Order: sequence, then structure tokens, then C-alpha cells
Amino acid sequence: MKHPNDNTDLYPSAYSLRFTPARLSKAIDWHGHLLFAAWLMELTRPEVLVELGVFRGDSLATFSQASRDLNIGCEITGVDSWGGDDTTGIYGEEVYSEVKDFFSSTFPNTKLYRSLFDNALAEFAENSVNILHIDGCHHYEAVKHDYETWLPKVSKDNGIILFHDTNVVAEGFGSKQFWQEICGLYPSFSFNHSNGLGVLLVGSKQPQALLELAEDEIFLDKVRAIYELSGNMFIHKAKEQWWKNEADKHAAYVNHLTGEVGRQIADTINHHFINHLSAHRSASLHGSDSIIKRGIKKILGR
Repeated sequence: MKHPNDNTDLYPSAYSLRFTPARLSKAIDWHGHLLFAAWLMELTRPEVLVELGVFRGDSLATFSQASRDLNIGCEITGVDSWGGDDTTGIYGEEVYSEVKDFFSSTFPNTKLYRSLFDNALAEFAENSVNILHIDGCHHYEAVKHDYETWLPKVSKDNGIILFHDTNVVAEGFGSKQFWQEICGLYPSFSFNHSNGLGVLLVGSKQPQALLELAEDEIFLDKVRAIYELSGNMFIHKAKEQWWKNEADKHAAYVNHLTGEVGRQIADTINHHFINHLSAHRSASLHGSDSIIKRGIKKILGR
């Protein structure tokens, strides 16, 4: 018999806990939330998902993977300028190129929309977005602007807004302050690990598991522990892969240097050997010439 307050049926699903992300880049800040993202997709089965701020695409890839795994058929769009800012850092064109290649080959149905967030607003009807993930510039005014301009696009029926970096305290980061200001406007809950993730339940109809997380602090703390511990393995796996890649690059560089040094040594030895042979031959020829001259003089009696 279950206790009246038993939430066993509401705990994270086996699918989400066994989920293996197809993409783990060196941008590890979202890795602790990937399993929750898979569970969120399973619980809500969204029709439209928009991510503002894709960067290297790990969270977008997880949404895409879960949609495919679970046959959700979600229309997924990632919006980003892929230029960076002073909170994410400025990066080169190679980031967008690599992300584009990955999604083209792995999740071709996911749309990458390269623009400023405001320019993408016209692509979505009001009350149409089921999940909105805000993870762009983290200045307070920028986060507030993204929320206010995109809120009309979020479904009043079952819409959810995710805010990343809600637990970051650093110069220039205002996500935490803004989250604290709005988290009481709707049912909400947050995770503290991996820079923090706020979950705002904007729509009036939400899965019972999410409502329980918003209402039951004890239940929330247990789910937090589950995803914090399970998410850590992806952080460590990504770090391990990064160090392996770095080691491989350094090994290749050492091999290159070794080969180059070996070639230079061989060239030097060859050069000195040729010079030595040339000098020896010249000396031999000079010696032979002297002997011949002395012989001729002796024959001629001179």
C-alpha cells in the first residue's frame, strides 16, 4: 500500500535516467541538466520548442534526440547569432560551422536560425511555443528583454520557460536576479547544479510531476539529487574526452616535431658527410698529383 504522500509514480522515468546524449561538447555547463531535458520532453511531448542561445548545441541536441527517440515529432528551432558576447565569450566561425555540420547529419529536422533573437519573433505565432529555453546573453536587461518579448509566443495552455544560469553569481550575470523576481509569478522550481536551471510553468495545464516539483520541496530535493548525481557523469565524460583530444593533439604535435627534428638531423649529418667526402677526395687527388710529379722528376733525373 502506498503512503498518501508517496510520489513514486512521479519520479524521473527510466528512459530519462538511461538517456545517453548524442552530443557532449566541451561546453559542459548544461550537461548536468541533459537527463532532466529528456524527461521534460517525455512528460510534455511538445509540438514546438524554441531555444534562444544555442552555442555548441548540447541542450538543443538532447531535445532533438528525445523527440526522435519518443516519436514526438516536435518542431525544434535553435536561434543564435553564433558570435558570442561578453558573458559567453567571443568565438569564431568554426563554432557555428561545427554545430551546423552536426545537426545536418544527426538531427536534420532541427532548424538552426542564425539571427538575433528579436529577428526570429516573426517566425512564431503567439501562444504557439510549448517549451522556450532562454540561454542567450546573461545580462539582467538582456534576460528580461528575452522573457518579455517572447512570453506572448509561449502557450497559455501548456507553455514552459527554461532559464539557464539561474545560480551564477558573477560580474555581468543577471539571470539569477531576474529568476528570483519572476519565479513567483507562476508555479516554478529550479535546479542548483550546472549553473542552475529555472523551470517556469507558464501554461495552466501541466503534467502532475512538474506541479509536484513546484509544490513539494522534499520531493524536489530528491529529484534534484537524482539529476545532480546522474548528470555529473556527463560532465566527467566530456572532460575526459576533452583531455583525450588534447592529449592526441599534443601527441601528434610531438610526433611532428620528432619527425622534423629527425629530418633536420639527417640533413645535417648528410651535409657534413658529403663535405667530409669532398674534402677527403680533394686531399687524395692532391696527394696523388704530388706523387706523380715526384715520379716524373725522378725518371727525368731532375
